[in-house]
Amino acid sequence: MRENQKIALSKIGHTKHLDKFVKDKSPYVRRAVARSGSDKHRDKLIQDTSALVRASVAQYGNDSHRDYLIKDTDATVRRNVAGHGNDSHRDKLMHDESTLVRSNVAGYGNRDHATKLLEDKVDSIRATAKQRLKELGET
Repeated sequence: MRENQKIALSKIGHTKHLDKFVKDKSPYVRRAVARSGSDKHRDKLIQDTSALVRASVAQYGNDSHRDYLIKDTDATVRRNVAGHGNDSHRDKLMHDESTLVRSNVAGYGNRDHATKLLEDKVDSIRATAKQRLKELGET
């Protein structure tokens, strides 16, 4: 079966296919499983070798998946934790070395996150924090 066929079947979400494709050699197929599968499937993919797959687990998974992935070595994974996680996740990622991560903390965080990131060393993060405060009704 070709890769694009496996991805299409994964999107349908039938457990029979997802259970098989969770171990597929293609990271694109495994990413489709992370997106369309259950938390049981994401539990198996949380330590995947591909950051692409782990980033999808962070996006589509639950807070326990994000609790684990918050320390991932890949900034894209941590960025998705900041964007799809909760304020506790953003608290821990506020001083992340990656501008990608801090930008998502500024853009999705609460008033305290945005206020603190107004002092960030990177202009674009300060601008994102300022915009977030406007969205939250603060000026």
